[in-house]
Amino acid sequence: MPGYMICGERQPTNLDDGAMQDVLRRHYADYKGQPALCLCTDLRPRLYIARLADQFVLKRWPGSGHEHAADCDRYEPPLEASGLGRLLGSAIREDTLTGDVELRLGFPLKKQPRNSAAPAEAHPEDATEDGQDGKSSTSRAGFRALLHYLWDQAELTHWKPGMKGKRNWWVVRNRLLGAAARMTANGTRLSRRLFIPEPFRVETKDEIRLRRRALLQTVASHKAARELMMFLVEVKEIAPSTYGYKLIARNVPDDPIYMSEELYGTIGRRFETELEMFSRPEGQGHLIAFGTLSVKPSGIATIEDLTLMATTAEWIPVCDETEAVIVDYSVVTGRALVKPLKYNMGQGRALAAVLYTDSPEKPTAFYVVRPDETEVLVKAREELLQSTATNPVLWRLADDPIPSTLIDGIPCSSRRPMAAAS
Repeated sequence: MPGYMICGERQPTNLDDGAMQDVLRRHYADYKGQPALCLCTDLRPRLYIARLADQFVLKRWPGSGHEHAADCDRYEPPLEASGLGRLLGSAIREDTLTGDVELRLGFPLKKQPRNSAAPAEAHPEDATEDGQDGKSSTSRAGFRALLHYLWDQAELTHWKPGMKGKRNWWVVRNRLLGAAARMTANGTRLSRRLFIPEPFRVETKDEIRLRRRALLQTVASHKAARELMMFLVEVKEIAPSTYGYKLIARNVPDDPIYMSEELYGTIGRRFETELEMFSRPEGQGHLIAFGTLSVKPSGIATIEDLTLMATTAEWIPVCDETEAVIVDYSVVTGRALVKPLKYNMGQGRALAAVLYTDSPEKPTAFYVVRPDETEVLVKAREELLQSTATNPVLWRLADDPIPSTLIDGIPCSSRRPMAAAS
């Protein structure tokens, strides 16, 4: 790897090395006006340094992901290859000078009284194909769009063989909080209004619970109009409770989050596929819940609204079992990839299932062609194939129900034997 330019000097690529951490710490403290540079291409795209707990990490500068080499950890698909492009400049405004991000949210962060005349917020993720072309789908980020943006900026959509066995909730949480630290919504840093539970440890459970209660109490109120807290958790169980239903999050065994019967019925219809995937055997994937909750002075937290997202065991988002098969097989066979996400895109929008970044010369976009596709989707994919600088591969489900032969046929610049990858 070419390395980085930090503190005005060329540096190696091992960011975990103690000496390198000292360099990052010095740049973080003394070089605020001089961004670090990635030397993966002649463009030398800018980087910023983020502090996650006691660790310093390098993050790609907003809007620069496509300038990195495809095999660089900071590479990001071109805007037309994901749903992000539809939101940049309107719902998501990235400051290329400071690296900060301003968000326009499509959901409230304040609960209004029932008799309030305030308009109800739309759910862009539930809009029809026609609705996706409307102003509301691009001017504001709904729950799914913001969740996808956090996942993208935390680089949890990236996968390389060397990550096997190294991605757990501690890593996921730290990366998400690091991404949220540079985002602002309604004049407030997102990280101050976002609850992501700490990894649970029996020996420190009391201290963890005290910190969690203190954070949630910052929005606690008995008034009809009250502030809301965003939450992002891994779902362990959704079960009946005395007054409706409760969501039990992993790493939060002692404090369930409650929801109404009405909301439970709504998510059952809206996220049928995600919930069915959640019922698979333990260890095959994760179910992520992201939404808003209100807190009473008693400490009882109630979900106001939410979205659900299924991921593989490696925390890579997938929309259904077909995508899960592609990602899981790619991981087992040692491929490097980026997972494009839909954001506010509707069903009539084309998107590659995965983007292989280990292909020679340029990435390979792997598309799923389903038997029941509409003419709108077929046309959208044809337009995307012409506009994106990738090598396209189309998996036609009607001809071959298993993608292994197609994936094995995609050139890999660092092909590893099957046994070594698994």
